[in-house]
Amino acid sequence: MTATTTPPASSTPPAAAPTPTVTETTTEEPTPTGSTPVQGGQCFESEARSFGTAADGTSLVCAYLGAGGGYQWVLHGDNDGETHNIGDPCDPSVDSVSTDPQGKAILCGGQTWVANP
Repeated sequence: MTATTTPPASSTPPAAAPTPTVTETTTEEPTPTGSTPVQGGQCFESEARSFGTAADGTSLVCAYLGAGGGYQWVLHGDNDGETHNIGDPCDPSVDSVSTDPQGKAILCGGQTWVANP
């Protein structure tokens, strides 16, 4: 008698089902670059001494009001429309608010233009 060898039955496991790919979409809020000028509303530190115009046409300036007040849009005195350097002489009887060469608000503080009151 001749023996025949039969190969064992294949024991390959069934193929695994494909794993679904899950893609999560996240959106990052854009970094604000400016605030809306509203009297008494908050403004950003980066806007300090910048002029802004409220929806009703009121001219405002972003000012630091101390630790308790932070940065807020506030009314300002009459702008003389000229450009001055901090430290230049001014006359408080006629000068109130102006701009420096960078366009930032400056005040006549005593006898010279200053950045803050």
